[in-house]
Amino acid sequence: MKKTILISIIVIIVAALLINYLMPSCLKQQEQKIANLETVIQNLKKETMPLAFQISGRTDSTISFGIKFLDENGNEVSKYQQTIKGRELFFDFFNVKEGNNYLAFPDKVFSDAVSPSQGIDLKPLYEKDGFPMIYQSENISEEVRKSLIDLFATVKSGDAGNRDQFGNAVHDLDGIKTFEPGITYQIITHTKGGIEIIEK
Repeated sequence: MKKTILISIIVIIVAALLINYLMPSCLKQQEQKIANLETVIQNLKKETMPLAFQISGRTDSTISFGIKFLDENGNEVSKYQQTIKGRELFFDFFNVKEGNNYLAFPDKVFSDAVSPSQGIDLKPLYEKDGFPMIYQSENISEEVRKSLIDLFATVKSGDAGNRDQFGNAVHDLDGIKTFEPGITYQIITHTKGGIEIIEK
């Protein structure tokens, strides 16, 4: 009995020591990651263009399109072409708040005939070694790069933790404002949270 009590006391003391020494370290690391991400946003342009797209063809039931992903300097990261069922095309973004600003990540492409859950996942198309290449810039430090990799991992998991987050879809409406074949459209993201489409 005494031995059991002694072991319990030792376990409690060890646990208390671990919490006392490890928790401040973990909190400090988390605070540093948040500070790094806030630095990223401060260094971003107020408007960025992570992707451009063009409709290559339409039928009564399908839309063919091509996407070009771009980094912070406007350099091409990757290209993607696909045909999807439907008449209206939607681009969904995942927005994560850091400080008073937002980081926007292209999330999915879907349509009026394809639900968001069945849509095309865009994230792997601009990822390299876990890093979201749309935020690639010569100004990014290794610490900031690691923080973005961590944040992108939570975005890919569908859970950005306790951060303020929301989805944002931009799209065309059949018969009202339709993306025209042959025209290049640019999706502009704003660090204040807005997203818009403009013709190139």
